Amino acid sequence: MPHKKREDYNKYMSGYRARNKEKLRAISRKSYFRHKIKRIEKSREWYCNNRERVKTLARKRVYAQAYKITLDEYDRMLSLQNGVCAICLKPDKQNRKLSVDHCHSTGKVRGLLCRACNSYIGYICDSPINATRLLEYLHVLA
Repeated sequence: MPHKKREDYNKYMSGYRARNKEKLRAISRKSYFRHKIKRIEKSREWYCNNRERVKTLARKRVYAQAYKITLDEYDRMLSLQNGVCAICLKPDKQNRKLSVDHCHSTGKVRGLLCRACNSYIGYICDSPINATRLLEYLHVLA
């Protein structure tokens, strides 16, 4: 059980903050602007020292929200594909992470693709019929 003095102090401070809201807000604002540059510098320094961590956290968030997969599942898919695109069998040209390809109507993840192949699928609107027409077109001109 907390000490009676601590409870009294907390009660007093709660009342003090309620009575002096504007005064405390002004002090806080003044302190905020006084230390703004230092905070920005520390933030930049932390970001520079933790770039990979920031990227990993961002990827985790995107994979979890958009594709309903974890970073471990992504890594497992990447190793099953030997680190290459599922269509062209090449690593991404700019050494980026492969894109998660998914069906837009069902949300089911199909595989990992380089940006070019992922764009091609987008251009044909995820349609097997359009893909067949594209193949026929290429065979006619070959």
